[in-house]
Order: sequence, then structure tokens, then C-alpha cells
Amino acid sequence: MKIAKRLRLSWQLAITVLLAVAMVSTPFLGTATAQAASNAQAGTAIHYSDKQVLADGGINYTFNINGVSNILHEPPDGFTPATATDAQLAEYGFPARPTDTATLATWTAKWSHFKYQRSSSDPVLTIMSGKVSPGVAASPQVTTHPSSSPVWSGYADYDVNVNQFQGATGEYNQPTYGSDSQQGASGFSFVGLGGWLNNASLMVGSAMVSGPTYYAWYQYTNSSGNYTIIRYSGAVNPGDDIELQTYWQPSSNYPAGFSFFDFNTMTNFYITAQLTSAYYDGETAEYMDGRPVIATPHNEGTTPLDDYGSNNWQNCGYWITAGSGNATPFTNYNYLIFTMQDQKSGDILSQPSNPNGASFTDTFAKGS
Repeated sequence: MKIAKRLRLSWQLAITVLLAVAMVSTPFLGTATAQAASNAQAGTAIHYSDKQVLADGGINYTFNINGVSNILHEPPDGFTPATATDAQLAEYGFPARPTDTATLATWTAKWSHFKYQRSSSDPVLTIMSGKVSPGVAASPQVTTHPSSSPVWSGYADYDVNVNQFQGATGEYNQPTYGSDSQQGASGFSFVGLGGWLNNASLMVGSAMVSGPTYYAWYQYTNSSGNYTIIRYSGAVNPGDDIELQTYWQPSSNYPAGFSFFDFNTMTNFYITAQLTSAYYDGETAEYMDGRPVIATPHNEGTTPLDDYGSNNWQNCGYWITAGSGNATPFTNYNYLIFTMQDQKSGDILSQPSNPNGASFTDTFAKGS
């Protein structure tokens, strides 16, 4: 399929992130079924329906969101991954302890600095809403890179024929919302599975909007375009060291997993969701910065991209089998480069550097 069709799918995925970025509630313009699924609790704070205290002091909170169980796996207060058991690492969504000596030393040094601090208040999830574009064509044949997108800047691993990827990860320091950003500008960073060749997608990331306001979020969308976007209540600040991971583990009763780690505020969530396979498309794994799309009953258009300066992505990689040790650097597979480009003027808005192993730098060029 030609690039123009792929661009429409990129728009679709960015639209699903709209309210997670814009923090406003807009009417849903899709089917009645999708409207009921997406807006049943839109714009409201969701409190847990069940609380299970574990033997080690950890807590599992169950949130019922539009009929889907989302479980927040909260570690014990003072939890440090470097001294945790392998079972605890898996339970609370931390990267597995490496087995080789060199990688283990790096892992230990990194995670020794992370100490979970439990909040005095119960966790809260907030449902966000927006508009999803109708319909998606069959997966196209991928052509050579680079590709232009009105909303994405970064890299994606891809495999057209199979559900190849079950996990994606990446790290960055939270960009700063530029004081000279255009009015109404916003931006987000995420790692994800799917959403480019198909509606189905799983994503987790951070966002910033005018104010400025920074926050963490995750989202899941099924093959019909029904989506849920959720904001987490923990603090995120500019400059924070952030690591993201998203998984699909088909053998689990809660196959979708979303991990967010902030090494400065110690904001951490690991949430698993009881989703069907309709939410999984493993043909792509993405590492992206982007901007949202506004949608009204009579118009669709992109918001200005905030002047985020640059974002230095590190340790971007994928898992063929979720939870199977270290992630493979994204450059070890077929990958596509995305340059954000204004569709009317043709101006470059943001673009990634050439990759260096598992790293690259996204750089702001122009707001709209």
C-alpha cells in the first residue's frame, strides 16, 4: 500500500492519544458500540474495586474500566529491584535480572538507585477520551524507509507477515515544554506495539501540555478502533529519567502489560489488563515522539508540536517473546524511520538522527 495510506493509519493512532495529551473531553464520532466502550467513564477518576495485600507487603489494586480488569501491581514500600527476588521482579513489572556478568553489573548499578516510595493516598486512574478515525484497510506491504508522518517522529521495527514482537522498551529524559511553544501546543513520547498497520495497539508513555503539565499514561485499542486511554496520578517532571515497557504475553489471563518508571520522582506503575487478542498487533514495535490530532464533527487537524528541543532515546529495543531476558536493540531488525512533516506546507517539524546501536535523538524543528 502506498505511503498515503500508511499516513492515515498514523493519524488514527495519534488520535487515540488525543485526550491523554490534550486533557480535554471531546465528543466521540465513531460507531455507537465504540462510543459506549470509550465514553462510559470518560473524564472521570476511577478508584479501585478490589485491593489484595500480598505476603511481601505489595498490593494488587483492581480497576474495572469499561468492563476490562486493569490490575495495578504496587511493590512494597521501600522496594529496591536490585535486592528483590526474580519472582518479585516479575510480579511488579521490573526488567528481569540479567544472567551474564557484564550486563548484570550495569543492571545492578542502575536499579540500585530505584527505591519505590508508596504514596499516602490510594492510586487513582483517570479515563481520557477523544476521537478515533473510522476504518482501517488491510495491512500494506512495507516499502523502504524513510516515511513521512504528520504526527510521529522516531523509529519502528516491523514485520508485515507475522505477529513478531511481544514487547518494546525505551528510555529518555523527559523533555521540557519550551516557553516559546505555540499556543495550544502539546507533545508525547511512547513505546508501543501495533497501531501503524492495524488499529490494534498497546502504548505507554509521558505527555506534556501547555501550562505546562506533565503526566504518565497508557492506552489500548482493539482492531475495531475501540480504545481506552488512561492517565496515572503519579508525578512527572521535566528532565526526569524515564523508562517505558509494554508487553503482550498471550499465555496470561492478563496478557497486556504496561510499565512506567520515573527514576527521579519514583513514580512507577506496572498495570496488566485482561484484554483479548483483538488488542494485539505484533507487526510493529515503536519508539516515538509525537503530537496529537484535534477532532471535531466537521474537521480533523493536528495541534502545534510543542518546542521540546530534543529527546535522546536510549536502550530502545524489542522482545520476540515477552519476559525473555534482555531486549534486542531495535536496529537488529527491519526498521522504519519516521520524520514528522506538516502535510500542507511540507515543512519538517521533528526528525530523528541516524541510530547508534539502540539509541537515537529526536529533534524539534518547527511547531506546525
